[in-house]
Amino acid sequence: MEKFVKPQKAYPKVFIFPVHNNLNRGLPVYEATRRAWNWSESMRGNPFGIAVGVKDKISQGVFEIKGWHQDIQENKKWEFDGAETDETDCFHNTNWSKIIDKAIGYWQFGNYLVIEFIEINSETQFRFIRGGDKNKLWEL
Repeated sequence: MEKFVKPQKAYPKVFIFPVHNNLNRGLPVYEATRRAWNWSESMRGNPFGIAVGVKDKISQGVFEIKGWHQDIQENKKWEFDGAETDETDCFHNTNWSKIIDKAIGYWQFGNYLVIEFIEINSETQFRFIRGGDKNKLWEL
Protein backbone atom coordinates (compact mmCIF):
# COMPACT_ATOMS: atom_id res chain seq x y z
CA MET A 1 0.00 0.00 0.00
CA GLU A 2 1.37 3.38 -1.01
CA LYS A 3 1.96 5.91 1.74
CA PHE A 4 1.04 9.53 0.96
CA VAL A 5 2.55 12.43 2.86
CA LYS A 6 0.28 13.54 5.69
CA PRO A 7 2.04 15.10 8.67
CA GLN A 8 0.24 15.19 12.00
CA LYS A 9 1.51 18.65 12.93
CA ALA A 10 2.31 22.02 11.41
CA TYR A 11 5.60 22.73 9.59
CA PRO A 12 6.17 26.38 8.62
CA LYS A 13 8.55 25.81 5.69
CA VAL A 14 9.07 22.63 3.65
CA PHE A 15 11.16 22.74 0.47
CA ILE A 16 10.34 20.07 -2.11
CA PHE A 17 13.24 19.63 -4.52
CA PRO A 18 13.17 17.69 -7.81
CA VAL A 19 16.35 15.62 -7.53
CA HIS A 20 15.96 13.06 -10.32
CA ASN A 21 18.63 14.64 -12.58
CA ASN A 22 21.20 14.83 -9.79
CA LEU A 23 20.46 11.27 -8.68
CA ASN A 24 20.74 10.04 -12.27
CA ARG A 25 24.23 11.64 -12.40
CA GLY A 26 25.21 9.51 -9.40
CA LEU A 27 25.11 12.11 -6.63
CA PRO A 28 24.18 10.89 -3.13
CA VAL A 29 20.69 11.93 -2.00
CA TYR A 30 21.97 14.62 0.39
CA GLU A 31 24.13 16.28 -2.29
CA ALA A 32 21.37 15.97 -4.88
CA THR A 33 18.95 17.72 -2.54
CA ARG A 34 21.10 20.46 -1.01
CA ARG A 35 22.51 22.26 -4.03
CA ALA A 36 22.43 24.51 -6.27
CA TRP A 37 19.23 26.54 -6.07
CA ASN A 38 18.15 30.10 -6.81
CA TRP A 39 16.95 31.80 -3.63
CA SER A 40 15.57 35.04 -2.41
CA GLU A 41 16.83 36.26 0.93
CA SER A 42 13.42 35.70 2.52
CA MET A 43 13.50 32.00 1.61
CA ARG A 44 16.90 31.59 3.28
CA GLY A 45 15.71 33.15 6.54
CA ASN A 46 14.80 31.52 9.80
CA PRO A 47 12.98 29.21 10.26
CA PHE A 48 15.27 27.40 7.85
CA GLY A 49 12.83 24.55 7.29
CA ILE A 50 12.86 20.98 6.07
CA ALA A 51 14.23 19.88 2.68
CA VAL A 52 12.73 16.92 0.86
CA GLY A 53 14.43 15.44 -2.21
CA VAL A 54 11.82 13.93 -4.54
CA LYS A 55 12.18 11.61 -7.53
CA ASP A 56 9.11 10.34 -9.39
CA LYS A 57 6.96 12.05 -6.72
CA ILE A 58 8.43 9.81 -3.98
CA SER A 59 10.66 11.31 -1.27
CA GLN A 60 14.22 10.03 -1.42
CA GLY A 61 15.70 11.96 1.50
CA VAL A 62 14.59 14.38 4.21
CA PHE A 63 16.89 16.90 5.89
CA GLU A 64 16.58 19.55 8.55
CA ILE A 65 18.14 22.73 7.13
CA LYS A 66 20.73 24.26 9.49
CA GLY A 67 21.73 27.22 7.29
CA TRP A 68 22.36 28.52 3.76
CA HIS A 69 25.49 29.67 1.93
CA GLN A 70 26.47 30.40 -1.64
CA ASP A 71 27.29 27.36 -3.73
CA ILE A 72 31.05 27.11 -4.31
CA GLN A 73 30.71 25.77 -7.86
CA GLU A 74 27.82 28.03 -8.91
CA ASN A 75 28.28 31.25 -6.95
CA LYS A 76 24.96 32.77 -8.05
CA LYS A 77 23.10 29.87 -6.47
CA TRP A 78 22.70 28.63 -2.92
CA GLU A 79 23.03 25.37 -1.03
CA PHE A 80 22.02 24.36 2.46
CA ASP A 81 23.81 22.62 5.27
CA GLY A 82 21.61 20.08 6.94
CA ALA A 83 21.22 16.76 8.65
CA GLU A 84 18.89 13.81 8.34
CA THR A 85 16.17 13.96 10.92
CA ASP A 86 13.86 11.38 12.48
CA GLU A 87 11.40 14.08 13.54
CA THR A 88 9.91 14.01 10.06
CA ASP A 89 9.28 10.28 9.65
CA CYS A 90 5.97 11.10 7.98
CA PHE A 91 7.98 12.61 5.08
CA HIS A 92 10.27 9.62 4.44
CA ASN A 93 9.54 7.32 1.47
CA THR A 94 6.17 8.91 0.88
CA ASN A 95 4.23 9.90 -2.19
CA TRP A 96 4.07 13.71 -2.63
CA SER A 97 1.80 13.67 -5.70
CA LYS A 98 -1.17 15.24 -3.88
CA ILE A 99 0.97 18.35 -3.40
CA ILE A 100 3.09 18.29 -6.56
CA ASP A 101 0.06 17.77 -8.81
CA LYS A 102 -1.39 21.09 -7.59
CA ALA A 103 1.64 22.86 -9.14
CA ILE A 104 2.60 20.33 -11.83
CA GLY A 105 3.30 22.89 -14.56
CA TYR A 106 5.77 24.67 -12.32
CA TRP A 107 7.31 21.41 -11.10
CA GLN A 108 7.80 20.01 -14.62
CA PHE A 109 10.17 22.86 -15.47
CA GLY A 110 12.56 21.64 -12.75
CA ASN A 111 11.48 24.21 -10.18
CA TYR A 112 11.33 23.49 -6.47
CA LEU A 113 8.24 24.07 -4.36
CA VAL A 114 7.96 25.56 -0.91
CA ILE A 115 4.92 24.78 1.20
CA GLU A 116 3.64 25.29 4.70
CA PHE A 117 1.71 22.61 6.59
CA ILE A 118 -0.98 24.14 8.78
CA GLU A 119 -3.08 22.37 11.41
CA ILE A 120 -6.74 23.43 11.35
CA ASN A 121 -9.31 21.68 13.57
CA SER A 122 -6.97 18.68 14.04
CA GLU A 123 -6.55 18.31 10.26
CA THR A 124 -3.33 19.15 8.44
CA GLN A 125 -3.65 21.23 5.30
CA PHE A 126 -1.02 22.95 3.18
CA ARG A 127 -0.53 26.13 1.24
CA PHE A 128 2.13 27.13 -1.25
CA ILE A 129 4.76 29.66 -0.34
CA ARG A 130 6.43 29.20 -3.76
CA GLY A 131 5.24 27.45 -6.88
CA GLY A 132 1.44 27.41 -6.60
CA ASP A 133 -1.64 29.33 -5.52
CA LYS A 134 -0.52 31.10 -2.34
CA ASN A 135 -4.04 32.15 -1.40
CA LYS A 136 -5.55 28.69 -1.16
CA LEU A 137 -5.42 26.02 1.52
CA TRP A 138 -5.37 22.46 0.23
CA GLU A 139 -6.47 19.32 2.04
CA LEU A 140 -4.31 16.20 1.93
